[in-house]
Amino acid sequence: MRYRVIYLGGLTGKGHGIETAYRTAVLLNQLHPYYLFLTTVSVLPGTELYEERARGEFVEMGERERLDELITLLDKMKNDIRVFQVPNTTRITFDIDLQKEKADVLPQLRRIRDETTDEDEARMQAYRDSMTGV
Repeated sequence: MRYRVIYLGGLTGKGHGIETAYRTAVLLNQLHPYYLFLTTVSVLPGTELYEERARGEFVEMGERERLDELITLLDKMKNDIRVFQVPNTTRITFDIDLQKEKADVLPQLRRIRDETTDEDEARMQAYRDSMTGV
């Protein structure tokens, strides 16, 4: 059976993205989905995660860490798979055939990560904080 997968980046919180991406890649390499939708978490008012953040139980990843998570996930995936980065909670959008385009995409993502400023971090956090739905 052919199926698609959605990966919600950032959901494990600050300090956990790389390990989560690695474990997810290991699993997806065994399951062989044909399509992967990528998006990142936005903590919305009225949700349990919003309350956890307010209590200090959940700390969001910054933009650079979200990019590290994304880079790790794509780097460790070995399957032929189409990957679409959903643009609603991130500033980066792409739709790629991963194995054919990985060598081009990963350096671009690393460059974006390395060039991300504190102002970029603050701007993306403010954007996600302003969201009331996805």
